[in-house]
Amino acid sequence: MTAITLGPWLIAHSQLYLLLVGLILTAATFRLLPGRPRYRECWLAGVVISWCIGARAGAVAADPAAWQHTALRVLDPAQPGFSTAGGLVLACLWTLCWLRGSARRRALCLIWVAQLTWLGLQLWQPLASPPAITRLPRMALTSTAGSKVDLVADAGRLPTLVLLWRSDCPRCVYTLSQLSLQSSTIAARSVAINEGEPLVLGLRYAGDGTNADMILLQDPSQHWLTLSRAPGLPVLLLFDRRGRLLESHAGAVAPALWRRWRERLEAIPKTPSPHPVAAVTRAP
Repeated sequence: MTAITLGPWLIAHSQLYLLLVGLILTAATFRLLPGRPRYRECWLAGVVISWCIGARAGAVAADPAAWQHTALRVLDPAQPGFSTAGGLVLACLWTLCWLRGSARRRALCLIWVAQLTWLGLQLWQPLASPPAITRLPRMALTSTAGSKVDLVADAGRLPTLVLLWRSDCPRCVYTLSQLSLQSSTIAARSVAINEGEPLVLGLRYAGDGTNADMILLQDPSQHWLTLSRAPGLPVLLLFDRRGRLLESHAGAVAPALWRRWRERLEAIPKTPSPHPVAAVTRAP
């Protein structure tokens, strides 16, 4: 999974890596950067602010269509979706404007080292753990319409994208609305499974605001959450047509992740639909 739980908060690994790099950068600034402490504090605060603004602006500029439905989320620092290139550019510009001489050169080196360290941690993922669930489990759940649904038995020609959610989780409700928007364009059947809540709550939050193509299921005993061993909700699980797990994600979803999954699904060869064989009659 890609997140851990600290009390009531589900924190992405990338945010923890960013916090660690920020602490290292702070310690290195006061040890290696010349000048008065007040001067270094102003530079460090400017680097943090400029990096956040540049990283978010770069992510929006790279894919503006993906952010058009989440305009208010741009200002939320907890919402994933940052461009490392955009943050690096603006942080370097701030350093060039604020510092001079050897302090400027050392500060630029610190920024580059911090940026490369964060990217290295992102690639290495030392906190990541392999998913406990590797295949689409065979179990019958009740849909909001009252019918029993077995995702394995009902598997068709499309991959399966499963969302585990609860109504008392704001990020879950937001991810559910995003999945509803994506379900009309993504090449997979979308399944939203409510974990541990009665049917009335699932219908209240998912009944009217979801796409008609989505499959809405209830899991009052939280079997899916137990099998996945997820640190918290929301959880997204992507399975191929044979029920094998392709991707998993815990926590809020960045627009770039939706785009990457959509491109991966589009690259999967389509299974040709079976055509009936015409009967051949012989002339007498």
